Amino acid sequence: MEDSWSADAVDEFYELQESLIITDPHNVFHRLKEATAPERFPDWLWKKLLISKLNKLEGDIQDFKTEVARSKMIETQIILGSLLEDLLLIGFIINRKYYPYRKHLDWAFARLPALASKILPHIQVIVSSGDCTKKLASIEATRNTYLDYIKERSILTLGIMADLIWAERFEAWSNPHWRDRLNRGEQKAKEAGYDSSYGWIWNWWDWI
Repeated sequence: MEDSWSADAVDEFYELQESLIITDPHNVFHRLKEATAPERFPDWLWKKLLISKLNKLEGDIQDFKTEVARSKMIETQIILGSLLEDLLLIGFIINRKYYPYRKHLDWAFARLPALASKILPHIQVIVSSGDCTKKLASIEATRNTYLDYIKERSILTLGIMADLIWAERFEAWSNPHWRDRLNRGEQKAKEAGYDSSYGWIWNWWDWI
Protein backbone atom coordinates (compact mmCIF):
# COMPACT_ATOMS: atom_id res chain seq x y z
CA MET A 1 0.00 0.00 0.00
CA GLU A 2 2.86 2.37 0.74
CA ASP A 3 4.07 2.12 -2.86
CA SER A 4 0.56 3.01 -4.02
CA TRP A 5 0.96 6.51 -2.57
CA SER A 6 3.35 7.73 -5.24
CA ALA A 7 3.24 10.95 -7.23
CA ASP A 8 2.11 9.01 -10.29
CA ALA A 9 -0.59 7.00 -8.54
CA VAL A 10 -2.43 9.45 -6.31
CA ASP A 11 -4.10 11.38 -9.12
CA GLU A 12 -5.46 8.16 -10.59
CA PHE A 13 -6.74 7.10 -7.16
CA TYR A 14 -8.33 10.52 -6.66
CA GLU A 15 -10.11 10.26 -10.00
CA LEU A 16 -11.27 6.74 -9.18
CA GLN A 17 -12.65 7.75 -5.78
CA GLU A 18 -14.24 11.06 -6.77
CA SER A 19 -15.57 10.41 -10.28
CA LEU A 20 -19.08 9.19 -10.94
CA ILE A 21 -19.11 5.69 -12.44
CA ILE A 22 -21.73 5.75 -15.18
CA THR A 23 -21.51 2.17 -16.36
CA ASP A 24 -19.58 -0.79 -15.03
CA PRO A 25 -21.12 -4.00 -16.43
CA HIS A 26 -18.38 -6.24 -15.05
CA ASN A 27 -18.11 -4.41 -11.70
CA VAL A 28 -14.42 -3.69 -12.34
CA PHE A 29 -14.38 0.00 -11.38
CA HIS A 30 -16.57 -0.48 -8.33
CA ARG A 31 -14.27 -3.21 -7.03
CA LEU A 32 -11.20 -1.04 -7.69
CA LYS A 33 -12.87 1.89 -5.96
CA GLU A 34 -13.60 -0.23 -2.91
CA ALA A 35 -10.08 -1.71 -2.85
CA THR A 36 -8.40 1.70 -2.99
CA ALA A 37 -10.71 3.53 -0.57
CA PRO A 38 -8.59 5.80 1.66
CA GLU A 39 -10.02 4.30 4.84
CA ARG A 40 -8.42 0.98 3.90
CA PHE A 41 -4.93 2.44 4.27
CA PRO A 42 -3.34 1.70 7.67
CA ASP A 43 -3.01 4.40 10.31
CA TRP A 44 0.81 4.25 10.26
CA LEU A 45 0.89 5.17 6.57
CA TRP A 46 -1.14 8.34 7.10
CA LYS A 47 1.14 9.29 9.99
CA LYS A 48 4.18 8.68 7.82
CA LEU A 49 2.80 10.92 5.08
CA LEU A 50 1.89 13.61 7.57
CA ILE A 51 5.28 13.57 9.34
CA SER A 52 7.14 13.69 6.03
CA LYS A 53 5.12 16.62 4.70
CA LEU A 54 5.32 18.57 7.97
CA ASN A 55 9.07 18.08 8.00
CA LYS A 56 9.35 19.32 4.42
CA LEU A 57 7.11 22.29 5.24
CA GLU A 58 9.38 23.36 8.09
CA GLY A 59 12.41 23.18 5.81
CA ASP A 60 10.69 25.19 3.08
CA ILE A 61 9.62 27.87 5.58
CA GLN A 62 13.21 28.29 6.74
CA ASP A 63 14.45 28.43 3.15
CA PHE A 64 11.80 31.04 2.33
CA LYS A 65 12.89 33.24 5.25
CA THR A 66 16.52 32.94 4.20
CA GLU A 67 15.94 33.91 0.58
CA VAL A 68 13.64 36.81 1.52
CA ALA A 69 16.35 38.14 3.84
CA ARG A 70 18.84 37.88 0.98
CA SER A 71 16.44 39.63 -1.43
CA LYS A 72 16.74 36.66 -3.80
CA MET A 73 13.36 37.02 -5.47
CA ILE A 74 13.70 34.25 -8.06
CA GLU A 75 14.63 31.73 -5.39
CA THR A 76 11.87 33.10 -3.14
CA GLN A 77 9.21 32.51 -5.78
CA ILE A 78 10.40 28.97 -6.48
CA ILE A 79 10.30 28.11 -2.77
CA LEU A 80 6.90 29.78 -2.44
CA GLY A 81 5.49 27.42 -5.05
CA SER A 82 6.78 24.46 -3.07
CA LEU A 83 5.33 25.93 0.14
CA LEU A 84 1.90 26.32 -1.41
CA GLU A 85 1.90 22.68 -2.46
CA ASP A 86 3.07 21.64 1.02
CA LEU A 87 0.24 23.55 2.68
CA LEU A 88 -2.45 22.14 0.41
CA LEU A 89 -1.24 18.55 0.48
CA ILE A 90 -1.09 18.50 4.28
CA GLY A 91 -4.78 19.37 4.27
CA PHE A 92 -5.59 16.32 2.15
CA ILE A 93 -3.50 14.06 4.36
CA ILE A 94 -5.13 15.32 7.58
CA ASN A 95 -8.52 14.62 6.00
CA ARG A 96 -7.31 11.19 4.85
CA LYS A 97 -8.05 11.98 1.25
CA TYR A 98 -6.07 11.36 -1.91
CA TYR A 99 -4.75 14.54 -3.40
CA PRO A 100 -5.46 15.32 -7.04
CA TYR A 101 -3.31 16.53 -9.88
CA ARG A 102 -2.10 20.08 -9.19
CA LYS A 103 -4.52 21.80 -11.56
CA HIS A 104 -7.40 20.53 -9.38
CA LEU A 105 -5.89 21.42 -5.99
CA ASP A 106 -7.80 24.66 -5.37
CA TRP A 107 -11.36 23.48 -5.81
CA ALA A 108 -10.67 20.00 -4.41
CA PHE A 109 -9.14 21.53 -1.29
CA ALA A 110 -12.21 23.72 -0.79
CA ARG A 111 -14.32 20.54 -0.58
CA LEU A 112 -12.35 19.03 2.31
CA PRO A 113 -14.50 18.54 5.42
CA ALA A 114 -11.92 19.80 7.95
CA LEU A 115 -10.03 23.12 8.05
CA ALA A 116 -10.53 24.26 4.45
CA SER A 117 -12.58 27.31 5.48
CA LYS A 118 -9.85 28.38 7.93
CA ILE A 119 -6.96 27.75 5.57
CA LEU A 120 -8.19 29.20 2.27
CA PRO A 121 -8.17 32.89 3.39
CA HIS A 122 -4.50 32.48 4.28
CA ILE A 123 -3.82 30.80 0.94
CA GLN A 124 -5.35 33.79 -0.83
CA VAL A 125 -2.99 36.16 1.03
CA ILE A 126 0.01 33.97 0.15
CA VAL A 127 -0.97 34.00 -3.50
CA SER A 128 -2.08 37.62 -3.92
CA SER A 129 -0.06 39.75 -1.50
CA GLY A 130 3.03 41.50 -2.79
CA ASP A 131 4.40 41.77 0.74
CA CYS A 132 6.67 38.88 1.71
CA THR A 133 6.10 39.67 5.40
CA LYS A 134 2.36 39.16 4.95
CA LYS A 135 2.97 36.01 2.92
CA LEU A 136 5.15 34.59 5.67
CA ALA A 137 2.60 35.49 8.35
CA SER A 138 -0.10 33.59 6.45
CA ILE A 139 2.21 30.63 5.81
CA GLU A 140 2.97 30.35 9.51
CA ALA A 141 -0.68 30.90 10.46
CA THR A 142 -1.64 28.02 8.16
CA ARG A 143 1.09 25.82 9.63
CA ASN A 144 -0.07 26.66 13.16
CA THR A 145 -3.71 25.91 12.30
CA TYR A 146 -2.67 22.45 11.17
CA LEU A 147 -0.52 21.89 14.26
CA ASP A 148 -3.32 22.95 16.60
CA TYR A 149 -5.70 20.55 14.87
CA ILE A 150 -3.15 17.73 15.09
CA LYS A 151 -2.50 18.35 18.78
CA GLU A 152 -6.17 18.75 19.72
CA ARG A 153 -7.00 15.39 18.18
CA SER A 154 -3.76 13.65 19.23
CA ILE A 155 -3.09 12.67 15.61
CA LEU A 156 0.64 12.83 16.36
CA THR A 157 2.38 13.03 19.72
CA LEU A 158 4.02 16.20 20.98
CA GLY A 159 7.41 14.49 20.84
CA ILE A 160 7.02 13.94 17.13
CA MET A 161 6.02 17.54 16.55
CA ALA A 162 9.08 18.80 18.44
CA ASP A 163 11.53 16.60 16.52
CA LEU A 164 10.06 16.17 13.05
CA ILE A 165 13.37 15.59 11.31
CA TRP A 166 14.24 12.74 13.67
CA ALA A 167 10.70 11.37 13.73
CA GLU A 168 10.97 10.92 9.97
CA ARG A 169 14.53 9.61 10.02
CA PHE A 170 13.77 7.03 12.74
CA GLU A 171 10.37 6.04 11.26
CA ALA A 172 8.29 7.11 14.26
CA TRP A 173 5.07 5.99 12.52
CA SER A 174 6.05 2.34 13.06
CA ASN A 175 8.56 2.59 15.91
CA PRO A 176 7.02 3.63 19.26
CA HIS A 177 10.47 3.76 20.89
CA TRP A 178 12.06 6.03 18.29
CA ARG A 179 13.02 8.66 20.87
CA ASP A 180 15.25 6.14 22.64
CA ARG A 181 17.71 6.64 19.81
CA LEU A 182 17.77 10.38 20.40
CA ASN A 183 18.53 9.72 24.06
CA ARG A 184 21.36 7.34 23.13
CA GLY A 185 22.88 9.99 20.87
CA GLU A 186 22.83 12.51 23.71
CA GLN A 187 24.46 9.97 26.02
CA LYS A 188 27.18 9.25 23.45
CA ALA A 189 27.93 12.96 23.17
CA LYS A 190 28.30 13.25 26.95
CA GLU A 191 30.55 10.19 27.06
CA ALA A 192 32.77 11.83 24.44
CA GLY A 193 33.07 14.96 26.56
CA TYR A 194 30.55 17.15 24.76
CA ASP A 195 27.28 18.73 25.81
CA SER A 196 24.28 16.44 25.26
CA SER A 197 22.92 18.91 22.70
CA TYR A 198 25.58 17.59 20.30
CA GLY A 199 23.89 14.21 20.30
CA TRP A 200 22.41 15.03 16.89
CA ILE A 201 25.86 14.43 15.38
CA TRP A 202 25.91 10.83 16.59
CA ASN A 203 22.34 10.31 15.38
CA TRP A 204 22.88 11.96 12.02
CA TRP A 205 25.95 9.87 11.20
CA ASP A 206 24.60 6.66 12.76
CA TRP A 207 27.41 6.45 15.31
CA ILE A 208 25.25 4.74 17.91
